[in-house]
Amino acid sequence: MVSIIIPTFNYAEFIGDAIHSVKAQTLGDWECIIIDDCSTDDTVHVVEKLVEGDNRFRYICLEQNSGVSAARNRGLKECKGKYIQFLDADDVLAPMKLERQSKWLDNHSDLDIVYSDFFHFTGKADFSATGEYQNDEKFSGSGNIIIGRLLKRNVFRMNTLLIRKDSLNTHLFREELISVEDWEFWLRLACEGLRFEFLKDQQCISGVRVNPKGLSKDIPVMKKFYLPVLQLILVHYSIGFGNRFSAWMRYLNGFFDRLFKGEAIEIFPDRKRLFTAGLAWRIPVFILPYILFKIVRR
Repeated sequence: MVSIIIPTFNYAEFIGDAIHSVKAQTLGDWECIIIDDCSTDDTVHVVEKLVEGDNRFRYICLEQNSGVSAARNRGLKECKGKYIQFLDADDVLAPMKLERQSKWLDNHSDLDIVYSDFFHFTGKADFSATGEYQNDEKFSGSGNIIIGRLLKRNVFRMNTLLIRKDSLNTHLFREELISVEDWEFWLRLACEGLRFEFLKDQQCISGVRVNPKGLSKDIPVMKKFYLPVLQLILVHYSIGFGNRFSAWMRYLNGFFDRLFKGEAIEIFPDRKRLFTAGLAWRIPVFILPYILFKIVRR
């Protein structure tokens, strides 16, 4: 069985499309858990009308607004499936996605996560659209190969992946991360050695809605949590010399950018003293090349 987890907050306008795409799946063995993060719009009425009489759906409303990570975590704690499919409330899945990706994982027991292409859309989704993952975003493997690619930027679109539940173990999303929580989640899974594979199959494509209200459009918030994510990876995982060097360079570059712009720099409490000690001796080593780099760029 596949467990589909849909977190939602005030997406009454779009969640119907997400639910319809779930109901259209050719795979019949699924459950869908909708976690409402205390919506104040008409979400509850839209959902209740669409799922009435279908006991494969469960609708859970959180007691207080807690953020998308808390909503997804509640779904993970509630789900019973062999595989996990995350679906944002304004996005859609191609009808055969769950059937074909779950079969792929069934036939490849060494894999933990499979993902396929996506397209952006407004209005009605066209599942024959050309996929938008770039060639360097279509990769397979585990460990430092995946970590190195993810350190450059988040590659994965949430809806494109299907995850073997047992591989997650006790991993949940970090609820203190208001943004880029998915980037930290994928990095953490890569650091744990989970094996990813890109499956080229048009029938597995996902639609990602162009939505100005989406969290991925809030660039200032995303930048605020960029440094804490790198800190968490640096203090908790052994990621190889090359990736550790890259992570520190990216952290220091972001650190000085925020410092010179007068923007707040947040350091999480996780092993804070150890991290700040490492940061302190790296700053003078980095600052001269950084200044020279900025001068050259001008």
